[in-house]
Amino acid sequence: MTGSSSPTRMQAAIAGWFKPVAEGLPLLKHSEVFEVNWKRRDDPMEEYRLKGIKCSEVLVPRCVNCSYILGAYVANTAALNNFRQVSTLPVEINGSMFF
Repeated sequence: MTGSSSPTRMQAAIAGWFKPVAEGLPLLKHSEVFEVNWKRRDDPMEEYRLKGIKCSEVLVPRCVNCSYILGAYVANTAALNNFRQVSTLPVEINGSMFF
């Protein structure tokens, strides 16, 4: 990511932060962004925090050149079939990425 892209901590619509790429990316913890299970029954505030981080985004102000898109993940077979109707990109079902 280069230029004026902005990684966020949590989804942009949730209270989080916006940082320039060079400042923001090092602050994101891979283990938290890709946490498989963010449920914390004993700690609702930590669950809220981790759920928000799971929704981290990179906001791109203009566009992403299609040459950077190498493939896609979809949630299920129905999505796979729909995707294949509109694209020839490689696609893989990975339901654990979607919640």
